[in-house]
Parts: sequence; C-alpha cells; structure tokens
Amino acid sequence: MLDYKLKLIYGDIIGPGPTDVYCDTITHTALLTLYVQHSIACTQCDSTTLVFESAKDRMFAQLALSDKSYSTQCID
Repeated sequence: MLDYKLKLIYGDIIGPGPTDVYCDTITHTALLTLYVQHSIACTQCDSTTLVFESAKDRMFAQLALSDKSYSTQCID
C-alpha cells in the first residue's frame, strides 16, 4: 500500500522554545481539522508530516490547508 505524505513547512513562524512540541501540536491540529471539517482521515508520522491513503485526499488536504500560516509540500 502506498502512503501519500504532506509535509507542513513552518519556516519563520517558529519562535524561541521547543520547536518539536510546537510543530507537533500544530500538525496534530491540522489532522483534526481535516477530519472534522472535511472528513479526510490521515495519520501523523512525525512532528511535521501527515500521511494519507490516497493522492486525492492529500491534494484536497493541501488545498484545505492553503490558508494557514505555514506552507505544505507533497513528499514521497
């Protein structure tokens, strides 16, 4: 089974403090938002990456998250 990954890129919005905890929290919030608002199920494999079961779900998630303060990038 193929996994379709979407990396959340935080760039300059990360300030001082524990960045892994911050990234993990925001990424998990994105996961919950995608599920609750758009019925897109995914998992979180690390503090900045979401994993989808289909390319269609990943593409829709990328569009749904496009208005956030972070950017997204499809990765293999």
